[in-house]
Amino acid sequence: MLKRKAITSLSAILVCLLLSLLLVFEKDAAGAAREALSLSVSSVIPSLFPYMVVSSVIISLDLLQPVYSLISTEKLFGLPRVSAQVILCGIVCGFPIGALGAKRLYENGSITKAQAAKLWAISSQTSPSFLIGAVGGWWHSPGFGLFLYLCQIFFAFVAGFILSRVQNEGEELSVDIPPEKCTFMEALCRGISESSLSCLAITGYIVFFRVIAVMASAVLPPLAPIFMTVFEFSTGAFFGSTTGGIPGAAITGFAVGFSGLAVFMQCVNFTEKHGIPSGRYVTVKLCEGVFLGAAAAIFSKIIPLSPSASVFSPLLTTGLPLLICKLGILFAVFFLSTYARRRN
Repeated sequence: MLKRKAITSLSAILVCLLLSLLLVFEKDAAGAAREALSLSVSSVIPSLFPYMVVSSVIISLDLLQPVYSLISTEKLFGLPRVSAQVILCGIVCGFPIGALGAKRLYENGSITKAQAAKLWAISSQTSPSFLIGAVGGWWHSPGFGLFLYLCQIFFAFVAGFILSRVQNEGEELSVDIPPEKCTFMEALCRGISESSLSCLAITGYIVFFRVIAVMASAVLPPLAPIFMTVFEFSTGAFFGSTTGGIPGAAITGFAVGFSGLAVFMQCVNFTEKHGIPSGRYVTVKLCEGVFLGAAAAIFSKIIPLSPSASVFSPLLTTGLPLLICKLGILFAVFFLSTYARRRN
């Protein structure tokens, strides 16, 4: 009871502090909200919404079943074979596809709650389009963005392997129940409806945490890099590119690996109502941030990078390079699934 009262009191204090900051830094907060809305409208929603719909249909209809034989999720991660589609969609489409897929499989009864927590932790990654198109553009090195993308995939597989060997006492055993059957039209209609609402929620989280980061930076300017990195990772990644050098690369790497509180809340939007624990996700992403920060620093030490002198622009995440990158990855998945089908 005492602990609950303390938490309630602390929450009330934080809310009052936030309200006070909004009144004091009204113009800064409004400007940050406009920037965040611009980011969502011009970049996040156009690049995320179609992939959310497609990934929803893929998971509902179990369309990537031929690929299961190529990724031994049971041996590597202690997860059912059906989890492979969520991992693939997560590393190709980016946030918050992994959390959405884990939620769908849990709702279908294909995985347990503990497995959903593990799957969410290892399948929630930054999309290659953002890393190569945006981060690579800010650093004037698409190769740097590709390097970070490959590093995060490597870390996700290692983290999944380690988590599979750390079995919590009382944790449910692995199951392998196929997803609930539905028609294509049912899967498409549900995917469009749920993805539309999810994009609105994601926009809200981006705006909120961007405003919080800007106000916190206005109060404590020396800690601005920390606030930008912890609250909203795309802003932190860009800040690292303007800093330049090894420290800047490390900031960008950590921001990409940790992914920020805005992304965390986007994922929690799907998992919280089912009581899927978030501890594994937080632990994995913190470790991933440290790993990618160190890897980025080493990369910049070996291959000098040019810091960005441009103004933050969400339009860097769109365009022909992004389209080519996504089409290439989807073509590779299609090729692998066709190859696996022929083998079977």
